[in-house]
Amino acid sequence: YSFQPNTTWSNASKKMIEAMGKPDLMKTFVNTWLGEPFKEKQIKLSETSLLSKTEDYTLVPDCVQVIIMTVDTQGSWLQYVIRGWAKGETSYGLDQGKVIGDPMNKSVWDELYKISKTKYEKENGKTMEIYMMLIDSGGNRTQYVYDFVSRPECNKFAWACKGSSLETKDKDNDIRPYAEFSKTKVAPVPLIYIATNRTKDLIYDRLQLKIDEYGYIHFNKNFDEEYFLQLTCEKKVFVKNKLGYMVQKCKAQRERNEAIDIECYNLAAIKLLQKAKLIDFSI
Repeated sequence: YSFQPNTTWSNASKKMIEAMGKPDLMKTFVNTWLGEPFKEKQIKLSETSLLSKTEDYTLVPDCVQVIIMTVDTQGSWLQYVIRGWAKGETSYGLDQGKVIGDPMNKSVWDELYKISKTKYEKENGKTMEIYMMLIDSGGNRTQYVYDFVSRPECNKFAWACKGSSLETKDKDNDIRPYAEFSKTKVAPVPLIYIATNRTKDLIYDRLQLKIDEYGYIHFNKNFDEEYFLQLTCEKKVFVKNKLGYMVQKCKAQRERNEAIDIECYNLAAIKLLQKAKLIDFSI
């Protein structure tokens, strides 16, 4: 059953041609125009294979143009990843870790801010700082995220974000951007919505790239087995979304999956910066 019953064959053909060779668009076309579940190639990743690919770099590669920090909020800790980005959206994991403590406590956020001000040395001897930080505002510590990003020292540096599992916009079924600011005032601070399923798809695709390909995701020795267990813990299942059609959704296979979430936020931040023309990663 198609969710575009009043369309014409010419419009349907146009949408199909636009989607050819573009997995994101083709998924939307199959789901919303044909009314059928989109079957994707199953991606099999293991924590051991990713762990074996970690690299022994401590300095920031000279090709890195910007550094992004993203944070997941839990009841008794904050988990973060810091990643440098270069041409073609090739990225370099610089650090990951946790700030232990309930985010209700100011000291936890003070420690996070201290980490976010770390200076990173490049191979050429110059230093870089983190350009932008995104923090998940979901869960039951939402107000404390809002309080932190509202600090004067965090102005235009730290932003609240929230994942959205909707693959399309309700109005015209256009593909949802990887990240976008909310167009309505749904929070006391600016809120960035992230298309989590779409972003995870792209990350899982890129984890299969060869090291010399643009978009490759590098990890240094600061990324351990537990991180990769969290990164590879999800698989895709078919579910019915709010619009009534079947879509594929990532479902966690173990309790801890914060790593894939913070990697999603990091990638979404880069997409947002490029959309705003604040940085250019074109090849």
